Amino acid sequence: TYRHRGLRRQLIDSLREKGIHQEDILAAFNAIPRHFFLDKAFEEWAYQDKAFPIGYDQTISQPYTVAYQTALLKVEPKDKVLEIGTGSGYQAAVLAYLGAKVFTLERQEALYEKSRQLLAKLGFANVRVVWKDGYEGLEDQAPFDKILVTAGATEKPQVLLNQLKIGGYMVIPIGNAKVQQMYRITRLSEIDFEDEIFDDFERVDWILKQSVDIFVLELGGNDALRGIKPEESYKNLQSIIDKVRTKYPQAKIILAGMQAPPNMGVAFTKAFREIYPKLAKENNIALIPFLLEGVGGISKLNLPDGIHPTPQGHKIVAE
Repeated sequence: TYRHRGLRRQLIDSLREKGIHQEDILAAFNAIPRHFFLDKAFEEWAYQDKAFPIGYDQTISQPYTVAYQTALLKVEPKDKVLEIGTGSGYQAAVLAYLGAKVFTLERQEALYEKSRQLLAKLGFANVRVVWKDGYEGLEDQAPFDKILVTAGATEKPQVLLNQLKIGGYMVIPIGNAKVQQMYRITRLSEIDFEDEIFDDFERVDWILKQSVDIFVLELGGNDALRGIKPEESYKNLQSIIDKVRTKYPQAKIILAGMQAPPNMGVAFTKAFREIYPKLAKENNIALIPFLLEGVGGISKLNLPDGIHPTPQGHKIVAE
């Protein structure tokens, strides 16, 4: 619609201000309707530079991240590109718009099916969506000119590097849950690779580049799902609070409490639940005791993964 086209132009202006100047990439963002790749509950905000949940503990990446990784990949028309982590399919659409032949791998069957159908409906005939574990790669189609890994890794995936063409690039974020660096790895020979390391992708630092009056801190849930010790989650949350206070002393901080699933054990769930009121009291900040109150644990208000709310669930949380 005319409104969506206007919002896309605003997004492009925002990306230019943040350093994205490749006209072909900006043209892709102008042409591709990002709101088609989001749940209708988020459609109103589709052209903001933000990530949104798409279920199954995954998100559609913020547009800047998509543009930044695409720029590092240096995609050329007719490149054969392997994408690890289809997710919503939006990144694959951008690569395809640039003329690449895209093979994209998704391990969640529901996301695979949804993105496969959507990309076909939008006419991206040069995208093949495959349902499998991305870190196995796609050996029967190797070598690839470019490989893009959309989710963070703790180390360089040698299996994927072996499927990269000599002279080709892999772009991948590497690090831990708190800080990641963007790598571009060039294959020089059968056994030699060259690393280039770009900006730290620490999410909080990125958010704090803009003026903040109210900071809602709603992290920690994934820590619980991964079994990270509650004391580590406590330290991470405290470090974020300290950063916000240092940069914007007058900002109001609201801490949204999360809970660990019962299968983590009584001691773990109790210790995890207690870190939020403790942080709120020690830092004199507002506390939402449990962000998903009235939604968490209610099957009809959650996606099939049992973790992320449905559109109706999101409305209840927002209210």
